[in-house]
Amino acid sequence: MRAGNKTVEREWSANSPPNKPAGSYILGLGLIGLLAIVSSIIVSRELAVQTRDVRIVNSASDQPGLTYEITQAVDTIHRAETPTTEDLAALESVLDRFVAVHLGLRFGDSELGLPGQPSSENERLFGLADAPFKSIVALSREALEGSTSNQGVQAVATSGDAFRARMDAIVFQYQLEAEQRATNLQRLEFGLLSASLLLLMFEGLFLFRPAVRRNTRKWQEARNRHAAERERDRARLEYLAQFDALTGLPNRILFRDRLDQALARAAREERWVTLLHVDLDNFNVVNDEISHEVGDAVLVEVGKRLTGAVRESDTVAHLGGDEFTVILEGDREVDGAERVAQKIITELATPHQAGDLKLYVTASLGVAIYPIDGQGADELLRGADLAMTAAKRAGRNSYRLFTSDLRQNSSERLALVTSLRQAIEDNEGLSLWYQPKLDLATGAIFGAEALLRWQHPERGMVMPGDFIPLAEETDLIIPLGQWVIEEACRQSQRWSGDNDKDLVLSVNVSPRQFHHDGFVESISAVLERTRMDPTNLELELTEGTLIRDLDQAFDTLNRLREIGVRISIDDFGTGYSSLSYLKRLPIDILKIDRSFVDDITSNSDDAAISEAIISLGQTLNLHVIAEGVETSAQQEMLTAMGCNSLQGYYISPPLPVGEFEGWLAGLQGRLAS
Repeated sequence: MRAGNKTVEREWSANSPPNKPAGSYILGLGLIGLLAIVSSIIVSRELAVQTRDVRIVNSASDQPGLTYEITQAVDTIHRAETPTTEDLAALESVLDRFVAVHLGLRFGDSELGLPGQPSSENERLFGLADAPFKSIVALSREALEGSTSNQGVQAVATSGDAFRARMDAIVFQYQLEAEQRATNLQRLEFGLLSASLLLLMFEGLFLFRPAVRRNTRKWQEARNRHAAERERDRARLEYLAQFDALTGLPNRILFRDRLDQALARAAREERWVTLLHVDLDNFNVVNDEISHEVGDAVLVEVGKRLTGAVRESDTVAHLGGDEFTVILEGDREVDGAERVAQKIITELATPHQAGDLKLYVTASLGVAIYPIDGQGADELLRGADLAMTAAKRAGRNSYRLFTSDLRQNSSERLALVTSLRQAIEDNEGLSLWYQPKLDLATGAIFGAEALLRWQHPERGMVMPGDFIPLAEETDLIIPLGQWVIEEACRQSQRWSGDNDKDLVLSVNVSPRQFHHDGFVESISAVLERTRMDPTNLELELTEGTLIRDLDQAFDTLNRLREIGVRISIDDFGTGYSSLSYLKRLPIDILKIDRSFVDDITSNSDDAAISEAIISLGQTLNLHVIAEGVETSAQQEMLTAMGCNSLQGYYISPPLPVGEFEGWLAGLQGRLAS
């Protein structure tokens, strides 16, 4: 302050009230401020660490869910006759996420915000998870390369179960370490707060009392806030560990726990437990053709309808993808389980409203009952899954009860697929039989259809109707079809030296084989290896095979035509017969289906259809063959209609190559005489 022309400087001292506190008081304030700064820094760092911990635990908790998506994607690729690029892209995308998260947890990933550097205990647990992790990645890569199988899908699921068990331990360890750090922070906060209070006692009770009160209140509020945030995070982690994040239903872990408890209660009280495996029909269409957001909304609605269809005491769980399960506890009554199953089917069949769209999503249900169908959870799950598969094979939108026949049939199918795979690899037991084709104009045998037969080492002769559908359901149809084409070409080359046996050999091609990448190239390679005249090879395709993707079919058939191979439409008239695609596709031959030939002499409709097909073939300059001819009356009628050639038991049944050659030689001898 100024007094006259002099400036009076007031010194800081204990006797200078405007500048109190001074000396030791200022030092005390500085120490308190330093403690506050240190505490704030520590709390801020701990909050960052807790945020990181939540991110790490969330990532680790997501890993089990990704294994379900991988299993579903591999199963989708396996079930598809020809996996679409979207199917492959979906598997590759979720596999990339799966690998990135796993590696990020161990070694860090800046994009995912994962620091890596796990503790020694978690590093040990990660080591235990390495084997199933590598197995999942390897099996998924095999699926992307088109070499998956039923065993491959099961192996992915088994590896996923093993991986999830290890990840549960890792998540628990991360939570334990996070809680330990939080405890240490609380102790440090308490120490800092205690030191601050001791200093405040020396700062003058009256001068600094308001500041003490304010600081204490703020510290308490901060601690309460931090504690509340930690509690919310812990509760969220515990919830995600047991419930599905999308539907809010129990997940696979909680479902299994409740199933085990239900079975234990049922054993004590001598009651039944019914397990329903619910699988939505063709749900991938919703995700692929509409959007995954709509698909998620449908899954949520399905969960609500399932919950509404059962009692509050029952359990509805979402296992992942489009799979749900229901646990029913009750009296010994099969009818009750069937009523619930039918109620669920009815509830789910009601259209789902998605904006302006009405989506019809049905479901297939499998029902297994304790203790009738199994004594443990694994047996019930297996039984319900087999029953659900049987419901799908029966046409979907239905339910099936598990029976011992289903388990036996499943084992037999697996054994038959294994034997067929071995037969293809060893080239043993497979053979081609030949059924001749008669040219009505010349009366000569101009060709034959090569038909596959399998001599099983234990079951004897297995007809195509028993093993071809199994091959269609797996990847075996590709190597099996390739073997048939190559063997037919080699046989044709063996006959080519004899001019009397220069025959056109026709081979049936499955839809999966026709739409498989590299099909045309494989035909070219076979023709080159066997040096067969391409004009002597005829590929028989059904209408359904062609109509599935006309643009692709048009391109493939044109490339086959450039090679010189003949194309025949088999079973013509039973599928999507249309002049528009007949005019467009480069085909050579129409085969009248045997269903029209069987009653051609007695049924005017069949006769009219056969005559129309023959007339259509003549108009389009196509060769027309009638298959399944068994009587002379049928031959005469087809000849009168102008049919070009015949095939059937009236001429000859399919014969092994040796008998076919003998039959052909005998026929030529009869014609010569």
